[in-house]
Amino acid sequence: LSHTSWDPPSYMYIFPPASMAAAAAAAVLKRTFSGNAGALPFSSRLVMVVRHGETDWNAQLRVQGRTDIELNDTGLSQAAASAVAIARMIGSRRNDFQTSTAETQSLLSTSKSPSVIYTSTLKRARDTGVAIADALGSTIRTDPGLNEWNLGSLEGLTKDEASVSCHEDWKIFRQWCDGGDVSAEHAETPISGDGESMDDVRHRSVACLETAIKQSSLENHDDSLIVAVTHGGVLGQLLRHCTMENNHRDDLPQQGSLERNTSASITNETTVQPQHTTKYARAANACISIFLVTPGDTKTSQLQWSILSWADTSHLTGDDKPISAHYEK
Repeated sequence: LSHTSWDPPSYMYIFPPASMAAAAAAAVLKRTFSGNAGALPFSSRLVMVVRHGETDWNAQLRVQGRTDIELNDTGLSQAAASAVAIARMIGSRRNDFQTSTAETQSLLSTSKSPSVIYTSTLKRARDTGVAIADALGSTIRTDPGLNEWNLGSLEGLTKDEASVSCHEDWKIFRQWCDGGDVSAEHAETPISGDGESMDDVRHRSVACLETAIKQSSLENHDDSLIVAVTHGGVLGQLLRHCTMENNHRDDLPQQGSLERNTSASITNETTVQPQHTTKYARAANACISIFLVTPGDTKTSQLQWSILSWADTSHLTGDDKPISAHYEK
């Protein structure tokens, strides 16, 4: 995304707002990025994105979208398990996830623990984020840019109901985690009932996280890990953003080279040529993904995204094991 001007978002805080020093940093950020889109004050950054824990609607395979459903007991337990896994990883500066790569380990070894956990404004994501923040001693900052895909007419319907009564919308939604395989026509088509398109979700979520990176950098936390808690639809569009970019970049490893994860695996284990043939696991509840974000051309503000670890659920065992996130019909 290319920004020629930028205004800091109006964050809603669950905890006390940032100090005056942070507000001053935000003002510096606005000056830095207004009329100077190429100023990117960091080299590379790890961004950890967590999907919220389970809700009753997840268990019923019912479309949630913007409907504000709370975590159920399993979801609360999954959130706690995710918090423990992330705290252990940050504390040991090691990524023990089954999709870990050498590059992830190297960057993690120099990353500071985050002072802020970014979350969607919806309860299921926010409460998952609170569990993580409590484990890390961080505060929560909510941002609507991380909210779930507005699914309009589909919300409240089970997958069986939606596939029959909203067939055209369902054809789009069922591709929520297909990455770069989604056609341009489907990506730009909004869901009926005042819903969003995939591109709407991709643009706002990427912009939200890139803003968080830039703001964090200007607050003198250049090597802090960015942690965000969001939703399956948003994770699907971050995946699409990465696979779209990496299809025309020769300097990043192809996604098929990621190590196999038995609980959330990439099903094609061979190195992939840029034809969108790699199939990614669906992003289940409380899964954890790690992205690498690096500056691109210094003449623009476009950042480059790649996946280091995708949709890992190896920290969820026993009763916390997530239900299937497949919605094919």
